[in-house]
Amino acid sequence: MRLHPAGEPFEDGSWPAELRGSGTDRRRSRGVRRIRVVEYRLAEHPGESYRLATTLLDPGRFPARDLAGLYHERWEIETAYDEVKTHLLGPGASLRSKTPELVLQEVDGLMLAHCAVRSLIHRAAEKAREDPDGLSFTHAVRVVRRRLQNPGAVSPDSDALAEAVDAEILEERAVRSRGQAKPRGVRRKMSSYRVRRRGPISRRTHQWSPEIIR
Repeated sequence: MRLHPAGEPFEDGSWPAELRGSGTDRRRSRGVRRIRVVEYRLAEHPGESYRLATTLLDPGRFPARDLAGLYHERWEIETAYDEVKTHLLGPGASLRSKTPELVLQEVDGLMLAHCAVRSLIHRAAEKAREDPDGLSFTHAVRVVRRRLQNPGAVSPDSDALAEAVDAEILEERAVRSRGQAKPRGVRRKMSSYRVRRRGPISRRTHQWSPEIIR
């Protein structure tokens, strides 16, 4: 695919463009795709620029700075994968089902369990007026397991039970991954980027503050 500018930059620094197929892709292309491009830098790595292409074309509804900041949060889906595979399913564990239908049923159960734990975390964080990302998912799973394995710990009063579970979940905080910064690189020399070496990761407690390149 090739990127072609398609007009003057918007007031927020982003600019309209078109994606067009090239070579074999052109034969498969269904036409020209209108997009909007946001190019920005991060204060931690001023020598590097990042380019984000989006189909959200309205700069009034979707400012460039907001899109650049949210782009980094989209990678938190990797954290959700880890929560399901490592903390719910267990390290080294595999699905027990032997047929495709039962595998789908087991995966659905894992997704529902993950949603239930995350809902409890969200409820506890909302009561404490905290960011849900700041609470430990692993700790919340332990809380739920203890409650399910110990019938005596389950109160017949649903309100009292909810208060007790929320209080337990709020006892432990997560190691925040949001705001980590590490220079762009690769683990093996497979591209033009330098090889990434093991080293410290700088952590910040504030949100991303991208500088839009006009």
